[in-house]
Amino acid sequence: MDHHSSNYRELLNLVLVLEKGMQTGHLLDNEVWIFTDNTASEGVFWKGHSPSRLLNDLALRLRLLEMGGRVRIHMVHVAGTRMIRQGTDRLSRGDLTEGVMAGETMLDHVPLNESVLSRQPSLRAWVLSWLPTSNPTWLTTDQLFHEGHGLGAEAQDADGVWVPSEATDRWYIWCPPPALADIAVEELDVSRHKRSNLNHVMLLPRLTTYAWRKRLSKICDLVIEIPPGARSWWPASEHEPLLLGLTLCFSSSRPWQAKLHPGFLAMGRQLQVLWDREEGSERGLLCKLCHPSEWLGSV
Repeated sequence: MDHHSSNYRELLNLVLVLEKGMQTGHLLDNEVWIFTDNTASEGVFWKGHSPSRLLNDLALRLRLLEMGGRVRIHMVHVAGTRMIRQGTDRLSRGDLTEGVMAGETMLDHVPLNESVLSRQPSLRAWVLSWLPTSNPTWLTTDQLFHEGHGLGAEAQDADGVWVPSEATDRWYIWCPPPALADIAVEELDVSRHKRSNLNHVMLLPRLTTYAWRKRLSKICDLVIEIPPGARSWWPASEHEPLLLGLTLCFSSSRPWQAKLHPGFLAMGRQLQVLWDREEGSERGLLCKLCHPSEWLGSV
């Protein structure tokens, strides 16, 4: 097996462990969460196939385990630096003094229940530094299904029926924890089409992206990946990049959506390469992106 690729060997080890767990009965009627720094393993599992015959066979074996073994498998890609900090990477080298091997809790290294704001509260001030409003709606988990759709307080109409009012706010900030990101993206999609006059900012760490990233890219006018350590409000200790999704209201004339305008796209491309420059160099472009008058006249 030495002549096979490292991607194959790593995924094969995972498959063998799962198959053994099914044979012994330890994994029956359970959900299994696998965290790996191997992007090929995550991609093969969620796509269900691969151009490589060997990797394709492993993907089939994983699906057969789910179908026949009463088990649900989740495969989540995490940064290699997180694997090192958690201790798994050093364990393979005989180091028993890092991460969980030193007594830390495993769940502390997989923050699927924490939003980016709870992890880095200073992000709030950074967002406010370039938004065209000083008082946007910061959506909590409970508000995704109501306030996130641009709805305000309910009042009784002439027939005594409780009807929600339309909110006056026009900017909404979505910061769900990764475990709920797919639901939040689905609600953002609904809100985008129900209230085409609203603007949205989505902030998510690059975790569980298999469940929502493709849909987020379709909804948003611009999705930016901010590397860890590029700014003080997203330090290297966060390990995975921060994803910023910007969704602007529909325009009343062609091209209707910001992402179809060449001026907006040009500014978006400029923004993608600013993260290796000095702190705050991105604010000017973000301010312009949020003001259509700044790019509607550009080509």
